[in-house]
Amino acid sequence: MRIETAGVVTLEVPFRVPIVSGSHRWERRRLAIVSLGAGPGLDGLGEVAVSDPGGLAQPIGDAHLAGLVGLALDDAAALA
Repeated sequence: MRIETAGVVTLEVPFRVPIVSGSHRWERRRLAIVSLGAGPGLDGLGEVAVSDPGGLAQPIGDAHLAGLVGLALDDAAALA
């Protein structure tokens, strides 16, 4: 089974109440919804934080998505 399609949608979700921790204040959270398809009825979605804390170091770009298309999901070495 191989990944046939990959896409990403980014969104910014405001908090109803800001979160304050130490010297940091967050009023919104940037997220990405990643979708992968491996054939009819084989679709998956995942959520990725794209801002601090715990977010990605860089945005998800077209090159990242292109690298996923064609990846064999049953090949453990390819997924590492």
